Amino acid sequence: MVVFQNYALLPWRSVFDNVYLAVDAVYPKKSQAEKRAIVRDHLALVGLTEAAD
Repeated sequence: MVVFQNYALLPWRSVFDNVYLAVDAVYPKKSQAEKRAIVRDHLALVGLTEAAD
């Protein structure tokens, strides 16, 4: 997964929501709960859990 750090982010969305957009595009058939878990796992992986909101 790639999360851009500049102009590719949507500044009016939270970190969580920006990552969720990518997860939703890659896994459209997963449930919302599964996609949210994937986002949380990836944010933790890169140390951004506290910046999610």
